[in-house]
Amino acid sequence: MFKHSGVRFKSFLHYLHFRFKRKGDYWRTLLEQISYENMPLEELRRIQFEKTKRLLIHAYENVPFYRKKFDAAGFNPYKFKSMKQYSSVPVTTKEELRNAGHEQTKAKGIPADRFVSDKTAGSTGKPLFFFKDSAFEVSEACALLREHLRAGVSIGDPCVILRGNPPKGLKQGLFHSTYFYSTKKFEEEKLLDFLSFLKQKRIQIIDGFPSFLAAVAKKMREKGVKLKTKAILAGGEMLFPEQRKLIQEAFSSEVFDRYGAAEGMGIAMECNLHNGLHYDPTRFVVEVLDEKSHETLVDKEGVVCLTNLENYAMPFIRYLMNDRAVLHSGRCSCGLEFPLMSSVKGRVLDALWTRSGKLLDFNMLDPYEHYDMLDGFQMVLRKDGTIEARIVPLGNPEQVKRAVEKELREYLDSSIKLLVKAVDSIPPDRTGKRPCVVVER
Repeated sequence: MFKHSGVRFKSFLHYLHFRFKRKGDYWRTLLEQISYENMPLEELRRIQFEKTKRLLIHAYENVPFYRKKFDAAGFNPYKFKSMKQYSSVPVTTKEELRNAGHEQTKAKGIPADRFVSDKTAGSTGKPLFFFKDSAFEVSEACALLREHLRAGVSIGDPCVILRGNPPKGLKQGLFHSTYFYSTKKFEEEKLLDFLSFLKQKRIQIIDGFPSFLAAVAKKMREKGVKLKTKAILAGGEMLFPEQRKLIQEAFSSEVFDRYGAAEGMGIAMECNLHNGLHYDPTRFVVEVLDEKSHETLVDKEGVVCLTNLENYAMPFIRYLMNDRAVLHSGRCSCGLEFPLMSSVKGRVLDALWTRSGKLLDFNMLDPYEHYDMLDGFQMVLRKDGTIEARIVPLGNPEQVKRAVEKELREYLDSSIKLLVKAVDSIPPDRTGKRPCVVVER
């Protein structure tokens, strides 16, 4: 290990590579982000205010959607003087952005090469197709590296991302030691191959969904297999105490809960005291609001409202997430001044081993690959094991049903009974959400 300016690297060569990457942009950005961790909260709030005002003015001047929205609410960004006034900024929903269309939500005057297309997961409804700002990709990458450092890992330590599809821009080489391992069609007989892969690559940090990690950990326990890593980053859905314990025992590693979304990567993460998740106020404004009145809540559960301070291409300003959490007024005894929030109550999904030994992980399904054919989708796992895929088709219902059934059949175990059913609409549950996956209890 090599250490410079308080930053840990796997080796001196890894330091040199990172130090001069993109003419030093990565190094300068990482040091700036780490410096925020040593700032008092008052200074962090000052930086947050300056970035927020700059974004609000940019959105008003360059994004038709926000100009109309601010004018309708009587909000003048030029008179924004304090974060205490932030509640006067109107909230934004995913449906509003989708209905407005990209002509209204994309910023004017930004070079075309700065627009990077992306989409939300669609786990609680139809996905939103949006644009990220490539000008901030360095900041986003460094924020994720900072999470690794906080978890006790060095830059350059081998990492594996467990997902159904590989993340964009993933590189491998002498100085790129982040690997991707597909969890699609993961079968019990591949478990030893997977563990062999982790040992061969000397993986030190694992990034995956809690349900998948817990299902693998449970199978490892049954087979009496253990593995040693430095840290586990669990995100994308709720992490339950029994899952944390199971994963920690199997991998002899500390598990860190984290919160992120396509609209904002690396929003919040636990420290080693695990008293909640810290979020960086220089990158985001995180609020918790009453679901009906949109009143700001503190120390009380509500819906998460996010402002991404780094996306100028298609801003997310007071954007309502489909997650619930508690924003705490107190500070963590770890010494980090970043504000604290509770674990996020988002998706609650399951990963199940089928009778034939295949791991069925609902996170891996992407029914909206056929988004131009679907206006709604919901998959229900019945108590008898039957999977009912409810679809709201656009166009010929039979043609859409065949397309969806073909994709699901490529993933699902052949022993599972599948029923694809065309419906007029997907009704909301008692919380008002339309979850992509429902498991009958």
